[in-house]
Amino acid sequence: MGLTAITLPDPTSQLPPLLKGNEAMFYASWFTISPNPSEPKTFYGELFEPKDLRLEDLETLTGVGFMRTMKAFYDKKRVTIVLESGYKFKENDGKKTYVDFKWEGDDVVIDTTNVNLQKIATSTANDYRPKFYVNKEFALEMGWFVEKGGNTYGLGPNLVMEIHDDEMPVPVDTDPVNEHYWKVQSGISSSIDTTQRSEYIQLTMTCNWRFINLNVAFKNVTGTTKRSLFIYSDVGGSGVVGNQVTDLLREVNYKREGKGSQYFEPLHIQYIDVRKEMLDIVEVQVSETTGELVKFGAGNTIATLHFKKT
Repeated sequence: MGLTAITLPDPTSQLPPLLKGNEAMFYASWFTISPNPSEPKTFYGELFEPKDLRLEDLETLTGVGFMRTMKAFYDKKRVTIVLESGYKFKENDGKKTYVDFKWEGDDVVIDTTNVNLQKIATSTANDYRPKFYVNKEFALEMGWFVEKGGNTYGLGPNLVMEIHDDEMPVPVDTDPVNEHYWKVQSGISSSIDTTQRSEYIQLTMTCNWRFINLNVAFKNVTGTTKRSLFIYSDVGGSGVVGNQVTDLLREVNYKREGKGSQYFEPLHIQYIDVRKEMLDIVEVQVSETTGELVKFGAGNTIATLHFKKT
């Protein structure tokens, strides 16, 4: 008896709670300038959350694709404001009033060379500057920061600080964000208290920030798209795998492609002895290499077995 084909649904076990929940991964804030010089500047803040990604993309999304989606999200927000209100995002001297993202190859760069870092009087606050926060858990998984102990963090291998004019910057934009506006302007539930701030890491706008190795780093968050699965069945006789006796039928190389199902047909059938001559019920299990059963999404698992006389 041997396995001739198997169809598997796309498993969802690789997606972490961070990408399936509703916790923001980024927070960016900026202000707009009215065409009317007598009007005060207006504060805006936006969260980038998992709901801002297409669910069908999550299984195949790369790190570069993820960051491009984030950049497009904030670009669209600014364009919408311009179209709806006619406001602008540049001072008369050309200074930008928002966090400026640029692409250089597969690296995304926060370019702060022309960002206004002066305290701005707005209609809601008088200590506002463009700001950018990263979810702490996400930043650690991506290798942007590393924990040093004592609630302090250092730069990780996948985030580069690029200083201006070869001089170490003195951050001038680390004044606390008004918690009321963080929650109200960004739509966060008022039940969240100020301790929520400790879950985000602020990137100062006094230097550039380069995010590198995005595709490799993102695999730490989503899990690899390629892995082996073990097919077990009580039909065949037991055999020795490593130092254990198991009912292993076949090892399948699985590549997650987001097509709804994965079809595997071995080039050569591996036949094993049948456990017994009379069969009432055939049980088949699909497990990870760790021994845990695979948690599949919607769909059917179909295994085709071939029996032959010896």
